[in-house]
Formats: sequence, structure tokens, C-alpha cells
Amino acid sequence: MELINKMLSQWKSYLFFSILFVFISSLSLVGSFNLAHISLLILPILYWFVFLLYKRNLFIKDKVFVYKIFFISLIVRVLGVFVFADILLNLNGYPFLSMKDDYNYQQASIEIVNRWRVSGIGFYSDIWFSTGFYSGFPNFSAFLMYVFGDSIYVPRLGNAFFSSLTSVLAYQIVSSFTTQKRARLVAVIFVFSPLLFSFSSLQLKDTVLLYLTFAVVKRLIFIIENKSNITNLILLGIYLLIIVFFRAATIIPLLVSFLIILFIKSKKQRKISLYNIISLSVIIFTLIYGWKFLTELNGVDSLELYVTSRYDKMQNQSFENSEIGGGKNIIKFLGTPVYFLFSFFLPPALLVNLPNMETINYTLFGLVFHYSLIPFLIVAVVNTFKERKKNIIPFFLLLLFFMFKLGQANSLLSVFNTRQSLGGIYLMYLMLPMFFIDNKYYYLKNKTFIISLIVMLAFTYVRLNSRGII
Repeated sequence: MELINKMLSQWKSYLFFSILFVFISSLSLVGSFNLAHISLLILPILYWFVFLLYKRNLFIKDKVFVYKIFFISLIVRVLGVFVFADILLNLNGYPFLSMKDDYNYQQASIEIVNRWRVSGIGFYSDIWFSTGFYSGFPNFSAFLMYVFGDSIYVPRLGNAFFSSLTSVLAYQIVSSFTTQKRARLVAVIFVFSPLLFSFSSLQLKDTVLLYLTFAVVKRLIFIIENKSNITNLILLGIYLLIIVFFRAATIIPLLVSFLIILFIKSKKQRKISLYNIISLSVIIFTLIYGWKFLTELNGVDSLELYVTSRYDKMQNQSFENSEIGGGKNIIKFLGTPVYFLFSFFLPPALLVNLPNMETINYTLFGLVFHYSLIPFLIVAVVNTFKERKKNIIPFFLLLLFFMFKLGQANSLLSVFNTRQSLGGIYLMYLMLPMFFIDNKYYYLKNKTFIISLIVMLAFTYVRLNSRGII
């Protein structure tokens, strides 16, 4: 308890210094502030909510705590839905970030639900986003509209609901390897994490994808701990097949990390568990034949075609249009490990608004909140690696984090994208209790915090300089 209190006090200092740093840097670089900077004033309030909710719920029953964090999380996110829509409507003239992703999802969802009302629920290849590997969120939104009406708020309220469930999943996952007090701290941080309720307030797929990822992680942990049953395997198969419609590539790091853990367990026990063989066989069988079933329904392309197309894309990947410049393979070869190492501090926060930005700088206050936690998260990652032989569940989370970041590093620019980094960011949060395991590496906190501030400032400077603004 004393360690947690000390951590909360240090976190408060990092948060206030981060806010001050952004204000001073913005004033120095462009000489003015905007709405994104004003939103930073919300962060001390969020910290106070984290502190208050944690302190007042230390000793209540576990079931009561779960219901409480779900409903508080839902209230926060529902408010966020209406606040964000109003801000976007006033600034952009329409309640979307831009006329791209979220707007296109809305239009596709309306077209899909209108077809469903005439021809019945199904996959229709002549409708954009009704089928394919990115059709998950438009169909999810269309289903909610089919049931609750065509309002733009309906899919976003659906996001708010699943984002609230993600807070509960985070608590359940962390509870599998740490004390109740530490697990509750993580859960409360998830409830008030501004990145989470920002994305859950928008008509984007990332919130639901994060929920599905955590749901799969929870089910895989049951198998690792030999607590699985047929219901667990069925739910795991369903979650994996749903992910196919959202971002099929997410399945790869999940299963690869799981296989590595099974290999480590088998090597440690000097035998291959029949239980693990059966579980793995059921997962593979469900994924292959479930995918085949979805292909027969014309929902997605075949597994063979997907694997072939992904392989061809990787082989032919070019960087000619990237902001890094150049299309040479040497860039990818040298850049991947560099970006992988710096991915702990990425995505960076853009400290100012750029001229002619398509939308508001909606990730700034969420990333500043995240950056104030990075010193503790990196120490937690180091401790997790050090304790890998003693506690296999945090090591599983660490492997997942590495796999996610490795995939991003391979594509270089995605490590700068907050949306594509969401899974990696919150996998780090699940490892936060490992910060309290060993104080040997506490000295890293201040060093990593300074690095994170330098990364933010450098990224903003490069973006401004490349556009001739400074």
C-alpha cells in the first residue's frame, strides 16, 4: 500500500510537469494555444478521480467493485460521446473527425442497415464494407442501428459500452497475477484513461478491437493456467473469428505469443501436456473451419487468399511515399530495430496544431496522460522480463506487447499512429503491477520521463520544420 501511495504521488508530479512542458513548448514553438491545450486542464481532474475512486474502493467486495467500475466507466464514456460530437460539430461543421474513416463507416453502416431492412441481415458484396476484413465495425454499427435506430450516437454508445467492458477485462486479467489492490489501481486507470474514452466517443473500430483483444487474452490465460473448459474454448473461437472482420492480422501476435508460452511451459515441465495439445487443436480447428464457413457465407476471402495477399504485400512493400523518404530496403532493414526500441515512447504527442489539419488534435491530452505513466510502465516492463521465470502471465503480456510492436516496427510509420498503437499501449498498462515487484530499476523512472519529453518535442519540431513553419 505504501508503494502504491508513493507511485501515485510521483505520477502526480510527472503529470503536472508534462502539462507545464507542453504549454511552454507550444508557446515557444508557435506562440499560441488552442483547444487541444485547453483540454490538458482536464488531466488533473482525471488524476483526482483515479485517486479518489481507488482510495474509496479498496475494501469493497470484488463483485461490487466490478459492477462499480463498469457503470462509472460507462457514465464517463457516454458523456464523452455527446461532448465529442458537439465539439466536432462546432469546429468541423459535422460530427466526425474528417470526411474519411469515421464518416465512411457511418455512410457504409447506413447503406448496410437499409439493405438489411429490405432483404434481411446478411453479407452483400455490392455494398462497400459489408464484406471483407474491415467490415466488422460497419456491420457492428449497422446491427446497432437496426435495433436502436439510425442516430450517429448509436454506434458510439456501442463503443462506450464495450470500452467499459474493457476496463472490467483489464481488472480480471491483472487479478490473475497480482494483488487485489494493485489490480484495482490498474482498473481505475483504465476507467479514466483519456485515450480510451476519446476513442470510445468516436465512430471508429479501435475500441471494439481492443475489447476483443483483451477478451482473447483472458481466454488464453485460462488455458495457460489450466483453468479452461469447453465454454472457454468456444468463446475463444468466437472472439477470434470476430477479429477476422476487424483486423485479422491481430490474431498473429496473439497466437504466436501463446505458442511461445506453451513451449516454455512444456520445456519447464519436460513434457507436452495433453491438455495443451487438445486446447491448441481446438483453437486451430475452430479458426480454420470457422474461417472457411465465413468464406462460404461470402463474408471474407479464404484463409489461403488472405495469407497469400499479406505475404505479397510484405514482399512488395515500398516506402516511396513515406515521410521518412526513400524506397530502399536498407531503410526498412535499419529502421525496424530503431523504431522497435523507440516504440516504448511512441506514438508521440503532437504538441501543436499543424496548419490545414483535417481535424482537431484529439489525442494530445490522452497521450500526455499516457506519457506521465511511461516511467512506471517501462520499469514494469523491465521487472516483467526479469521475473519471467517466476510469473508466466505477465511474461505472456510482455510477449504480446513485443509482438504488437514488432509488427508496427515492420511497417515503420504505424508506430507513430495512435490508433494502431492502442493495443500495445494498453498491454503495457496490464503490466503496471510489476512496477512494485522490485525497486532495483526505479532509477529508470526519471531517465525515461526525460526521454519521453524529448521525443514529444523532437517529433513536433520535425513536423513543424518539414512544413517550413519554423
